[in-house]
Amino acid sequence: MPRGWLLHEGLAPYNLAFLVISSVLVSFIFRHAISTAKTIGKHVACGCLIPYVGCIVYLTINYVFLRARGFFGREWPDPFVLYVFGLFLAVRSFFVVLPFGILSQYVMNRISAEKDDLKKV
Repeated sequence: MPRGWLLHEGLAPYNLAFLVISSVLVSFIFRHAISTAKTIGKHVACGCLIPYVGCIVYLTINYVFLRARGFFGREWPDPFVLYVFGLFLAVRSFFVVLPFGILSQYVMNRISAEKDDLKKV
């Protein structure tokens, strides 16, 4: 499957918006797990698992949008195929997803800790 569907017919701004929405939504849902991670193991677990949950949320938002827009026409794929394909590509790009997820987890945890420290004062 070519990668051109991401940019086809001016979809790049929509895909960027969906990425931002899914990232904010997932970080809001997992804010407790992010802020309470104190050990390296919990940081790594959150940093490895949360990006893949974000991938599922992104694929869901994107699929609903593309289906409503009629992008696939009559032969649009089954949603299950899209999830399997999307998660396969996310797993395949683990060398980017995992380090960035762990770094993001650590940064969000530090920001949350500083915010909690300010509340105590």
